[in-house]
Amino acid sequence: LDQVRAELAALWQREAPNVAGYNEAQLEEHFIRPVLQVLGQVWEVQPSAGSHQPDYGLFADDATRHQAKDQDRFGGRVYWSHALAVGDAKTWERKLDKQLAGGGAWDFANPTFQIYYYLAETGCRWALLTNGRHWRLYSGDPKPDMQAFYEVNLPDLLEQGDPAELAYFWLFFRREA
Repeated sequence: LDQVRAELAALWQREAPNVAGYNEAQLEEHFIRPVLQVLGQVWEVQPSAGSHQPDYGLFADDATRHQAKDQDRFGGRVYWSHALAVGDAKTWERKLDKQLAGGGAWDFANPTFQIYYYLAETGCRWALLTNGRHWRLYSGDPKPDMQAFYEVNLPDLLEQGDPAELAYFWLFFRREA
């Protein structure tokens, strides 16, 4: 856990001055994916889930990821049956519970609705939603609940240095969980 903390703290120290200016793709490239790597996650970028594409399909290992693609490269139910979780990322500090201007609460302008849709469409048991600052873990089992999730403010956690809370983040968000 000390190594995980050191890696995440170094990553945050390096990226903190930049994150607010990143667009979504840049935030994913420079902060979110490196966090996923520290957590041991194995992912596929933008697999299909119905008529939409979540940012990530998360898998137990590369062999399982390749097996999923070989059996169903278009991201159907066979593909998702191999996944551990579905994930989606937003821009830095994008509100995760609110729709964008002009959007409704029950459409893709609302990140929480997106995760609910992805859980239902993929059949995954877990979903990860982040805006870089807030990391949420949703359960889709037995029935997804958009208001029930575990959330961590990762920068605050790294800056305040509570070892117990970092341990929970690591335990809940790592691949083995």
